[in-house]
Amino acid sequence: MRTLMTSIFLFLGFALSAQQCGGFLPDKKGAKWEITTFNAKDKEIGKANYELVDVAKQGDVTTYTVKVTSKIGRNSQTHESMYTATCKNGKFEFSMKQAMTGMAMGPYKDMEWDVDASALEMPDINAEPGTALKDGSLIMDVTNEGAKVYHMEMFITERQVENHDKKETPVGTYDCIQIKQRITTKTMFTIDMVTKEWYTDGIGLVASEVYTVKGKLASYTRLTSFDTN
Repeated sequence: MRTLMTSIFLFLGFALSAQQCGGFLPDKKGAKWEITTFNAKDKEIGKANYELVDVAKQGDVTTYTVKVTSKIGRNSQTHESMYTATCKNGKFEFSMKQAMTGMAMGPYKDMEWDVDASALEMPDINAEPGTALKDGSLIMDVTNEGAKVYHMEMFITERQVENHDKKETPVGTYDCIQIKQRITTKTMFTIDMVTKEWYTDGIGLVASEVYTVKGKLASYTRLTSFDTN
């Protein structure tokens, strides 16, 4: 269960980095970047490599196609997946279903999924601190030969722009918009976490931090490479 929860937060943060035209995702085809996840003791526990394999524009619609190669844990298997992000009239809507791709649900990848996922919007990259954002939700059932083997509900609430500040990463220091939100995940039990995420124009997510509701750091991510050549 710990690995599954780490995967969910990891992939949610990665997916969110693709949520707005001209700000939250590179726009140059072939761009590659890497995000690494660490636990609270600064030990590496996961890594994901991204490649923007296509950018297609038709009228006022831009569609991004991203390849993800990821791994959680030193001895775990590497997983590959693809996702697309669509932006229309400068607004991007990302289905939370994408948060469950690839390794996030590795043990259940060959089973049947029934997923009801909402869209999750990102603000303008220059939005004012205090700007409230819409909630998101995801309800999923996994079955194997007709028998239900897993049920999960995820709710993202209390979303807002916290501020604009600089965030240091191994790649460099970036001017960022910071977003804070609460993630409630219900399986056999309920887990409440608070995440802080830093996004920079033209790259997307460069850092995130996951906290317990009591304020204790659980894990964090940092951008560890970025290449547009």
